[in-house]
Amino acid sequence: MGKYYDIHPLLELGDKDKNIKYFLSFGERSAGKSYSTAKYILENYVKSGKTSGIARRWDDDWGQNVGASYFDALIANREVAKITNNEWDGVWYWSHKWYLTKYDKEHEKIIKDDKPFAIAFAISTWEKSKASQYPEMSMLVYEEFISNRYIGSDNTEFQMYLNLVSTLARDRDDFKCVLLGNTIAKYGNPYFVCMNIEQRVLKMKPGETVVFSNDYNALKIACEYTAPPEEGKKSDILFDFIDSAAARQITSGNWQIEAHFPSLPLGTRIKPMDVIFRYFMIYRDHILQADIVLQDNKYYTYFHKKSTEIKDLDNDLIFDLEAHLEPNYRIDITRPTDNIGKKILEFFKKDMVFCQDVEVGEILYSYMQSL
Repeated sequence: MGKYYDIHPLLELGDKDKNIKYFLSFGERSAGKSYSTAKYILENYVKSGKTSGIARRWDDDWGQNVGASYFDALIANREVAKITNNEWDGVWYWSHKWYLTKYDKEHEKIIKDDKPFAIAFAISTWEKSKASQYPEMSMLVYEEFISNRYIGSDNTEFQMYLNLVSTLARDRDDFKCVLLGNTIAKYGNPYFVCMNIEQRVLKMKPGETVVFSNDYNALKIACEYTAPPEEGKKSDILFDFIDSAAARQITSGNWQIEAHFPSLPLGTRIKPMDVIFRYFMIYRDHILQADIVLQDNKYYTYFHKKSTEIKDLDNDLIFDLEAHLEPNYRIDITRPTDNIGKKILEFFKKDMVFCQDVEVGEILYSYMQSL
């Protein structure tokens, strides 16, 4: 990656292969993904007259001057004037729409373009848009598609997103879907999951661009794990001495994994005879084993990875987001239906749940967030 991020190479893949309809760009914060995409939106409008949609998760996300300031960096760098050949030099945001503007010195007033070049949407309120038609819209940009908090279950938010895409694209096959995100939550992203690319995405390295395809249709998805700027950011010095996942995500683009659950106190050793009960949790391709431990008259639950298959699928207590007919399977660990479930939940209520490492904690947290 150069000094500043450029989304053009990613989107140009779609010019070479018309089957690429989704373009996902993710990596460290403040790398320039939004700036470069905003520039592309404006260039596309000037070149083709096509408008773009810009979506966020919640309608409130457009409040507090977020919409009004979205193109401010382009204005400050005089990119608006350059791209429009000085026909326009500013941007006005009104009623979820962005218009090009210019100050008319002769009449001492600001004049604006006749139509908006971009329109703001919210995934959570897509129904408000379904009665409208947007025949001149050619692209939807979704900001911050990676989050620690999604709308409902995996499929709920993804379905809302697809509904918005359907509303905007209508019958056109030249519509682009661009998703921008920071690597702030490694597991449970509904877009990676529902596009069936999660495991492949998590193997990508910074600076890598991969086009994913499948065996059952022609659709392709281009994913870019943005590389850190070659020279770094001047602000990196503020985080260099901080040894945390959050700091490393900002400076290097590494996946940020939060410590949602504590590790065992240093020096703690669990012997087989200390484990009085065990159950399992299946999340995607991950299997966690939960050992309920009794040591020195103290009970706690210890979650760790299980690298082998569960041996007794007919009798072991297993929590799985997928529905099963077998009576030993459960889905919602937070809503017990029997005494065993109630006792298991007590450990969570009393903060007596420990994890092998932060990644196990992230998997456990992602499971519970999916309920």
